[in-house]
Amino acid sequence: MVSAAKAEEGESIMVDLEKKAPPALVSLAKSARVVLEKRGMSTHVAAVGLCLDISGSMQNLFSGGVVQGLIERVMGLGLNFDDNGAIDIFAFGVGAHDLGEFKAESFKDAAGRVIQKTGFEPGTRYAPAIRTILGHYGFKTGMLAGLFGSKKAEPRDQPVYMLFVTDGENSDHEEAKKAIIDASKFPIFFQFVGIGGGQFSFLRELDTMDGRFIDNANFFEVSDPTAVPEGQLYDQMVTEYPSWVDKAKEKNLLRR
Repeated sequence: MVSAAKAEEGESIMVDLEKKAPPALVSLAKSARVVLEKRGMSTHVAAVGLCLDISGSMQNLFSGGVVQGLIERVMGLGLNFDDNGAIDIFAFGVGAHDLGEFKAESFKDAAGRVIQKTGFEPGTRYAPAIRTILGHYGFKTGMLAGLFGSKKAEPRDQPVYMLFVTDGENSDHEEAKKAIIDASKFPIFFQFVGIGGGQFSFLRELDTMDGRFIDNANFFEVSDPTAVPEGQLYDQMVTEYPSWVDKAKEKNLLRR
């Protein structure tokens, strides 16, 4: 049960949001809050990120407004439980890009600004993006882990929730599997989302594969996330996340 103090804090956040954010974004944030309350996460705090596929096949999804609409919906979720009221943006094609954070007041034409910075790339690789994300949040893997990671990391107060969006298969299956296995040792959850009606057999494999320290990923497919009712989309976004938070605490990745 949420305490009266926590409930008042949530209401205060919404009042403050209404003062500075566009009405459409306020509406999305309220829809997300209803879903989070139902799942007992109305007071949850996390770093929220969005990783976008920028391979050439994504061009129509960018130009048609699908990606922009998705960014807005992720912002609505992030404003409820992000640690600083912004979402961290990453992009990937052949390589990976750390694009900084987008705030409520600067979300307009966010998809266009992503492509202005990166352009479209002729291929799709997941592993560079996953490892760039891990590095952004200070999670050391590979050689750096061997040099500096011998001492067990202290549990963190806040996890990372990462929405990873793509329209199709990647060319680096084994590298991506290794990256997700490495990531399972850290308090970061990957919510993979397949858009555009592509083939997503590998993402389904990542969702269920063995060998991880903790099950750190979930997958769902939605051809056009802007055509799905907001509440339904938010429910899909956090279907598995609350149980992952509980498991991360049990595994001492997060403080209880």
